[in-house]
Amino acid sequence: MTHRMLPRLIGIVCLSGLVVFGTAGATLDTAGEPGGLTVLAPEEMTAGETVTVTVTGAGERVEVTVAGSLGTTTFPRETAGGTVAVEIPDELTRIAGLTTIFAVSDGEVAVEEVRIVPGEVASVQTIVGARSIVADADDVAMAVALPIDTWGNAVADGTSIDFFRVHPDGESETTPREVDDLLAFTDLFSGTVAGRNAVWSRLADVQSITADLDEVAGPPLPFSLGLVEPEGSPHVADGRALLHVRTGPLADAFGNVLADGTAVDFRWEGPDGSGSARALTIAGQAETWIQSPARPGTVTIAARSKGVEAASTLTVATTAALETFPAQASLQGGILTVHVGPARAEDGALLPDGAVVTVSAGDIEGEGFLEDGEAVLTLAVGDLDPAQVRVDLLGAAVSVAVEQEASS
Repeated sequence: MTHRMLPRLIGIVCLSGLVVFGTAGATLDTAGEPGGLTVLAPEEMTAGETVTVTVTGAGERVEVTVAGSLGTTTFPRETAGGTVAVEIPDELTRIAGLTTIFAVSDGEVAVEEVRIVPGEVASVQTIVGARSIVADADDVAMAVALPIDTWGNAVADGTSIDFFRVHPDGESETTPREVDDLLAFTDLFSGTVAGRNAVWSRLADVQSITADLDEVAGPPLPFSLGLVEPEGSPHVADGRALLHVRTGPLADAFGNVLADGTAVDFRWEGPDGSGSARALTIAGQAETWIQSPARPGTVTIAARSKGVEAASTLTVATTAALETFPAQASLQGGILTVHVGPARAEDGALLPDGAVVTVSAGDIEGEGFLEDGEAVLTLAVGDLDPAQVRVDLLGAAVSVAVEQEASS
């Protein structure tokens, strides 16, 4: 048997146990020698079309096999004088690519290739990612267009497609691109105006659904802090009043206001110690309420957002809620009883319930709370015989003479 080198090997077909290697346009018998069997088919066709294949030089029967992306399908046929036309249905031609057709008859094999090309574009999908970028004239996202025909085949490489973009300021642009390896893409560079972009693509008369691209503000510039109250309002250290603190607008270097929900962390130091709170911006500003200290002094407030500190700290001086208040003290059998009140503010109103009252007798201390402007504290002092006790309330202090009472 003589073996020959074949110039272009294109497939292996297994029919009735016979394995034959073939080349496009060639006819081979079982010994690998040229034969008279021929397959006539178009070199190229559009996806989803029906194609007719003609076989000549066959015996009484022939088997035509279509091998492509959808698998292998065989059509057995009887010939008329060695010729037969076989219709390949559109179900087997819907996927673009190379399809090989084999004809087998009387030990001979004929092979032909048909290239299936995509049909006209039927739909276009536009995908944008990242979906959010910083409006700093330096960030970038990408738009990808996927144009396909009725059967889902990507259109041919080199097909021109247009990308459209409407910026947050209303400016629009069109960018032509070519399909390469199933898709087309373009870069979407950020501008300096925060807002939502509309992005879509169009091929011929087919347009995609619009995709969104958000350009967001960058880190804020240092922002201001202030109190929300009339100018010159007093700040009383009563442990109850609230200091209403608000930031100025948080905006980036291009004037873009940061999105609602941006976190701002407040922290403060004062006569009662330190504290912190987190607030979220609305319309670019955040606010919080800080409880006034129970002792007069200075409260220093700072804030931070996205790693940026407020331009300066806010300092609030608090004054005593009252200068003096009534108190009496008596000692009986080693028990010191101190009565405080009624304690009133400068406007005559009773001081708020819960204000802390502290009594000191030498090294002995006791603590109580106002209720309806008054408090009664008792301390076991034992052998201590104080003549005076100190009473502290909201930053004010009075010295009270102790009345000695006989033991009953």
